[in-house]
Amino acid sequence: MTKNVHVMVAFVSQLAKSPTNVEYQSVDGKEMFSCMQTNEAAVCQLQSLLQEEGGLAKIILIETDQARERVQRGTADWLALMEKYSSESMSAVELLKAQSVCKYSELSQVFEDSEYSKMGIEDSMRSIAGIAERVRAFAERVREEEPEAEVVLHADMTGGFRYAALMLLVVMQLSKYMGIRMGHVVYSDFVQGGESRVHLTDDIRRMFDLVAGADGVISNITAEEGQIIAAGQTVMTLTQEGEREIEIAVPESRLAEVSVGMPAAVALWANSAAYTGTLRELSPVPDAATRTYTARIALTDAPADLPLGMTARVRLGASVQDGAAIPLSALYQTGDTAQVYVVEDDAVHLVPVTVTAFRTNDALVTGLPQGARIVTAGVHQLHEGEKVRTK
Repeated sequence: MTKNVHVMVAFVSQLAKSPTNVEYQSVDGKEMFSCMQTNEAAVCQLQSLLQEEGGLAKIILIETDQARERVQRGTADWLALMEKYSSESMSAVELLKAQSVCKYSELSQVFEDSEYSKMGIEDSMRSIAGIAERVRAFAERVREEEPEAEVVLHADMTGGFRYAALMLLVVMQLSKYMGIRMGHVVYSDFVQGGESRVHLTDDIRRMFDLVAGADGVISNITAEEGQIIAAGQTVMTLTQEGEREIEIAVPESRLAEVSVGMPAAVALWANSAAYTGTLRELSPVPDAATRTYTARIALTDAPADLPLGMTARVRLGASVQDGAAIPLSALYQTGDTAQVYVVEDDAVHLVPVTVTAFRTNDALVTGLPQGARIVTAGVHQLHEGEKVRTK
């Protein structure tokens, strides 16, 4: 079983002007976390959720100057904490660490500080890159010690300024490309005079995920990792499960003969299996390179397990005839009777067949035994019962 190693990133919230202990209800409603600093509740929630997997192995705190500034407050709860820690002042960062370790002593060595600057966009981008690098470095150390371990990244969205959540999502997305699995996104919701609680907001990650509109199979990838692409550029093709389609190219000289809804006869090159279809879609503009018009034919009777990517012959405006497809050179005509040489016990025997349709290079016939081996060339040089070699 793969071992999960959990790391958390959090923007540290500033301390309230009149801090008090707040009771936060856990996600499942079974626990209460008494916290003064809002990030505390998120740390407690994740540590509780991940307890059976060893809890949090690393907590990266993203700290503004305000979060690192030591302050004094006058509330009874604050003064009680200062007495508890034998201090006159503390910063939000110091309080978060002290309270978390007080509740979970195993967290004493897991905190890592990361300074954050709000001076401008460039500084913010450098900070994001620096945070992602810390996560990557931690993951590398884990993999060196335990190659089979999987690093899981969690984020606390409680940080107290407007860009914190978006930046954390960017960090998570960057980490995803480093082979780090996305974990929980938590948020401590403080409600003045109401019920405060911790929420899991994992669905917010979907903002950065590409979600297909239907189930299917990726049949083609036209871009490489790290490649710069233009807006609207195709990077992969999704082939939907369900009804099978045939794509053909109609030359402009035949376009007038083609219309949506017309029937089509389809025969596979691989095994000559025949199906019926209907022209479902016809492109109104030609391909820039080939000057042909793409048409899509929906197969109405193809099996669900028909392999994708097969090659087929299509006859538009025609229905499928019964019979097996054989090369025209395999037919042996005697008067009005069509026959085929069938090989049995290393000898050939003429078998009468009925031709149901002639096509460009082959014919559809009925009357052949199931699985029969036939002669496809030189039939006019053979005689009934003549011995032949099949290998």
